[in-house]
Amino acid sequence: MELAYRLTEPITVVTGETGHTRLMELSEGSVVLCTDFSAESVGMIEGTCQGIHLLMFRRDLEERTVPVPTQLRRIERFRAPRAMSA
Repeated sequence: MELAYRLTEPITVVTGETGHTRLMELSEGSVVLCTDFSAESVGMIEGTCQGIHLLMFRRDLEERTVPVPTQLRRIERFRAPRAMSA
C-alpha cells in the first residue's frame, strides 16, 4: 500500500540518484510516497519524491509531515495538461 505525506517543515534525506550517496533537503510542501511505513519500521524509511528514491528518518516522517490521500495524488499525477487554443 502506498502512503503519501506532505512535509510541514524541510527535512534532510539520503539519496543515491547520482550513483553516490548524498544528503539532500526536501522543502516544506513536498510530497513523499512511502510503501513500507508501519509500526514495526525503525530508523530509516524508504520512499520517493518526484521520482527520486530516498531514505528518510522515521522520526522526521512522524513529526514533520501530515498524511495526504493517495487517490487525490494519483489524479494530480495523471491529469493531462490542457492545450492552449488561439
